[in-house]
Amino acid sequence: KPEVGGHVDTATLPCQELWTSCPAGKRVGGNHKSCYSCSSNTYSSGGRNQNCNSCQAGTFSGSGSSSCRACPAGQYGARPGGGCSRCPPGKYTSSTGSTSCSSCPVNRYSAGSGATSCSYCPAGQYSKTGATSCSSCPAGQYGPSPYGRGCEICPYNS
Repeated sequence: KPEVGGHVDTATLPCQELWTSCPAGKRVGGNHKSCYSCSSNTYSSGGRNQNCNSCQAGTFSGSGSSSCRACPAGQYGARPGGGCSRCPPGKYTSSTGSTSCSSCPVNRYSAGSGATSCSYCPAGQYSKTGATSCSSCPAGQYGPSPYGRGCEICPYNS
């Protein structure tokens, strides 16, 4: 078999010109006469390809696809061919095509999965990094602002 760089050069194999040419989103089957749809999170440009390619991390596809699309905001794709998952509570991503989610910063939270941003804790409450909810300020402290400022020690004589 003709080899190029240690791999079989299928373009020079005898009779490959007799293989079925498949449309985009499909691959040639083992008998070289049938076409099969690529599975989810893989793609093919068609032709005489025997394999479908895995979508890159941060992308996904449906079955029979000719290309991959970016994971939407609130979702991430950690590994090639793995598709997209919703960010877990306490995390978010506002970008498309993300390969990971970020933890909500201090004094912000996300209660549900698939968050595209984190909400500010209401006045009188605070949270730690990656929070799924906020807690009331401890005794002797108050939260004057609902915009992520957290708790402050009560001033004397007030």
